[in-house]
Amino acid sequence: MALLSRREYLHLSGAAAASTGCLGFENNDVPDLAIFNRRDQETTITTLVTRLSDNRDILNNTITILKDGNHAYENPINREGVHRIRVSTEDGQENQYEWDAPSDEAYGIHITIDGENIEYSEVVA
Repeated sequence: MALLSRREYLHLSGAAAASTGCLGFENNDVPDLAIFNRRDQETTITTLVTRLSDNRDILNNTITILKDGNHAYENPINREGVHRIRVSTEDGQENQYEWDAPSDEAYGIHITIDGENIEYSEVVA
């Protein structure tokens, strides 16, 4: 897990916007979760977010993301605290991450899926 600086985040999001369409973050409002498919094919991805304080699932969604595409979940995590984020692909690739979400909307998680890994990076605008 890596924490990206504002400059690194802007560079990565600019490259993603140029290659896949703009994610368009206004002010410092970063999407809670942004998933990037770096595989050579479209991929069906299931995202499950559980708030650990009450073990409540607050996001359970399956989507198909095009090759080199992305998808953002703007604000499913509506309060601070520890959340488990589990991402899995239709072909069995899976990884999870526990994030102590701050109340500040300038923070989020980027999830990158490639042929071998699912990686999580904390981002801040």
